[in-house]
Amino acid sequence: MNMTTKMIKVKSEALNSIGWDSQNNKLLIEFPKGTYAYDAPRDEYDRLLKAKSHGKYFNKAIRNTYKFELL
Repeated sequence: MNMTTKMIKVKSEALNSIGWDSQNNKLLIEFPKGTYAYDAPRDEYDRLLKAKSHGKYFNKAIRNTYKFELL
């Protein structure tokens, strides 16, 4: 994770915060049990931030779609 990546806190029971690592082009999602980097496009980051329910959007569009790694 890029140390300058700004993580944005979200109101969600499932997700704590969301960020975009522009150096590595990764969607960063902090959960209660850890932070993961997803090989998702920037558009997914934007849509996730704008979603009414961050958890529902994550489960529908990101969870089983993109490769990820625990940071």
